[in-house]
Amino acid sequence: MNEIEEAKKEAIRRNQLVLEEGMRSKQLYDNPVVVEAFAEIRQTIYDNIESSSWSSQEEREELYRMLKTLAAFKAQFERRISEGEKAESTLRRLINKVRQLA
Repeated sequence: MNEIEEAKKEAIRRNQLVLEEGMRSKQLYDNPVVVEAFAEIRQTIYDNIESSSWSSQEEREELYRMLKTLAAFKAQFERRISEGEKAESTLRRLINKVRQLA
């Protein structure tokens, strides 16, 4: 097996791993229990901001950081899902090239 074929096989393997991670991330992200939990957490934070007193600046800042953390957590899922979709496309192209060489 030559270096080009080895590189293609390694690229296929890496893309398969990224695709699998993306699929697992999508399953979790789309799970109704997870969707509901995210929505409830977000709403609770907003409710706490709304009910905070004018003098509770530190509390509101902490709640704001919580919102940002929740958004960052969701963004990690979205990034992995996007990477998985790109890997799937790349994987299809690589497999087609390998089939053409066979």
